[in-house]
Amino acid sequence: TRVIEKRFDTRKLYQALLPFKDTLKSLSVTYDKQYNICLEMNGGIGVRTDNIPFESFREFSVLEHLTVRHAHLVPIFSNAPVKKSSVDRLVDRLPSSLQTLAVQDVLSDNSRLLAELLMVAQDRSSFPHLKSLELRDKPLEDLSASDDETIPDGTTVGGTLTLEMSFAIEEVDKEIEGTKKLRRECEARGIDMQWFMEGETDNEEENGADNAGH
Repeated sequence: TRVIEKRFDTRKLYQALLPFKDTLKSLSVTYDKQYNICLEMNGGIGVRTDNIPFESFREFSVLEHLTVRHAHLVPIFSNAPVKKSSVDRLVDRLPSSLQTLAVQDVLSDNSRLLAELLMVAQDRSSFPHLKSLELRDKPLEDLSASDDETIPDGTTVGGTLTLEMSFAIEEVDKEIEGTKKLRRECEARGIDMQWFMEGETDNEEENGADNAGH
């Protein structure tokens, strides 16, 4: 059994990065592949504090490449312990120098994320250098833990656990339409958009990115 003893706090990392806001060109913050199951279980109640979105990167004047998780980009919890003003619209929190944006661990409930990214794609005056948008999520069959894990609230994620989820048809249709709209806007503005499933081969990724929904 592995116990997750320490929480990752985006606010502490953000403060540590501020002295380098004029020189930081690339930033990548990702979690272990098995972590997402904790987010999908019970609405992620046990992992709220380490899924707080980063504050504004607007002043990071030379930041060109940003890889960050869905939960660290836009709020996924309505009662997260953070001031709403500090995690306002995504279009107001990204630097104009940004060239590539990669969003990891995209959750099934992603309507807000798609809406925020759509505004970013549409605002070429604020992001004249943006040329690549990449999203990555996981097939539901991969949302299982290889080893038992215990998170601080006492929840144990067993190695044989398989997560099963059902979606209302209207929610699926909404996601597909939101994805198509974002893709159209990116294509119209010269932004290369890719949406990958974890675990796919390169050829499968290329084909999957062009198929329904993604």
